[in-house]
Amino acid sequence: MREPLFYHAKTVVPVILWCRLWCQRWARAARLAYNRFMERKIFWAVFVFLGLLADFVLPLWWGIAATIPILFISWWVAYRSEWFS
Repeated sequence: MREPLFYHAKTVVPVILWCRLWCQRWARAARLAYNRFMERKIFWAVFVFLGLLADFVLPLWWGIAATIPILFISWWVAYRSEWFS
């Protein structure tokens, strides 16, 4: 008696390999989507926190001038430091 086709070793191995590849791709895509979401969230949290800190501590014009370095610091912390990946 012959085995059913889907139990045959020649068909099971490619299916298993395809499932592993698909799961790895899906997991990588989910991880990238999560990282992008978290990086954006961290960027805005750091930017708002440092911006409010500068607004309360520094005079008005210094607080406005401090926005560009705050923007750079927030970008570096969220995207380049790799603290959250």
